[in-house]
Amino acid sequence: MIAWRNRSVHYLADNEASEDAWNTIKSNKDELYSRFSGLTVEPLEKGFQLSAPPSFKETASFIRATHEAVRQFDEFHIRALDPVSFLPDLIWHTVGMNSQEDVNVTRRKRVQSIWGRDESERESRVLSFLKNCGLSEGKGDPSAIFDKALISEVSRFSFREVFSYIGKGRA
Repeated sequence: MIAWRNRSVHYLADNEASEDAWNTIKSNKDELYSRFSGLTVEPLEKGFQLSAPPSFKETASFIRATHEAVRQFDEFHIRALDPVSFLPDLIWHTVGMNSQEDVNVTRRKRVQSIWGRDESERESRVLSFLKNCGLSEGKGDPSAIFDKALISEVSRFSFREVFSYIGKGRA
């Protein structure tokens, strides 16, 4: 896909697909045909060799293959994630985002606005905050499981405790 783009846009760029790439494509032609709505390898290779623009189906297949690669990378990283180690980093990073002032002042204000609440409403505020960070309570596949006990424990932290928890090992 990149070599094909380079043929059209960058005359001096690397615009050849390797023999290994073509061999991989050819050896998976049945899978490509079934996964990409009848994509056939022979016209793909011929079009590339002639420096013709890819067809709509070929372009759509390239995009779909790219999405699938990203999905697989994402799944790998999510499955490898250790929620216990990741949670303090997630909170630290999120409370420091988009700071218009000293980032430490911003972090303190944001931590105070969540963990500075009465303990009776703190867990719902922490859950809401974590959902805004991208965590979900549903168990989609793939997902990293953040144990309810861990979330409850972090929710019970005082301002000082949570700041110590997220700031460990940081300057």
